[in-house]
Amino acid sequence: MAPRTVISFAIDLIGSTAFGLQLNAGLFRRYNKALAQQIWPYVKQFELESSTVKFTGDGWLLFHPDLEKAHAIVALAKTLSAKFQSDLANTLGMKPNEVPPLRFAVCTGDDEEVEFGTDSDKQKDWIGDSARRATRARLAR
Repeated sequence: MAPRTVISFAIDLIGSTAFGLQLNAGLFRRYNKALAQQIWPYVKQFELESSTVKFTGDGWLLFHPDLEKAHAIVALAKTLSAKFQSDLANTLGMKPNEVPPLRFAVCTGDDEEVEFGTDSDKQKDWIGDSARRATRARLAR
């Protein structure tokens, strides 16, 4: 497939490594599981299920090829900004201010959709510059 303009939404937990290292083993496992599943209900709420979503261990990358979904991605970012810490804290039995905050970036770039795997377990991904731009923008302060 030829490259096309794609929206990339980068989400990063600020200080997540240091946070995780202070947790006991049981809470750390619960934290990792809860974290991996945290945004999917919101992805569904904003009708972004057709996005490619990757959990990176301390955040997520969301790719969407429909530029008309930019408003939904911004709404997702605003909602996560307002609710992420309290939602995760409730799941873990912590105080919201004890959960690391999020940092976001939304960028576009020319990406190409690639498929890999066999017919029975085919997966899709995006390669190009949208995630690189979003990740660099996210890290800029």
